[in-house]
Amino acid sequence: MSDSCNYKIQRTGDDVSALLDKIDNLGPATSTLAGLMTSVDKAKLDALGIQYHTTEYWNRQIGYIPKAGELIIYSDYKTVTIDGHEVYVPGMKIGSGNGYVQDLAFVTSGGGGEDDESLLLEHMADTIAHCTQAEKDYWNNKLNVTDTQEVVGESLIFNRN
Repeated sequence: MSDSCNYKIQRTGDDVSALLDKIDNLGPATSTLAGLMTSVDKAKLDALGIQYHTTEYWNRQIGYIPKAGELIIYSDYKTVTIDGHEVYVPGMKIGSGNGYVQDLAFVTSGGGGEDDESLLLEHMADTIAHCTQAEKDYWNNKLNVTDTQEVVGESLIFNRN
């Protein structure tokens, strides 16, 4: 933990102080030892195939080939300045199962002149890419059921709201 984050909040009452001390003393969890989370939760998290480390760490992993679909996150991929402070922005690679971690392309750096990030944002902003306005109007005009008045007596009530 860096010095800038190494502080303790003001504690009041013996119970609160004891609880906060206990939390302070918890370390990182492993798949066999509880820490800030249970060992079972840590094992589940590890099974997702998400790895999060610094660029320095990944550069030292010579010969490491991430499994196909494994997410490799560089915690310090780039920096941006926000309100006069430099902030790290993570970058992500996706394992291919046959390429070294250092040789994998970042998701944000595509080929063909445009970066994947721009293409993804452009696609997300495209309101008719998968469904035209006419199709939306057609489906919005279908019969439906009002949850609070769906059955009256023994009759199911449909509407076009």
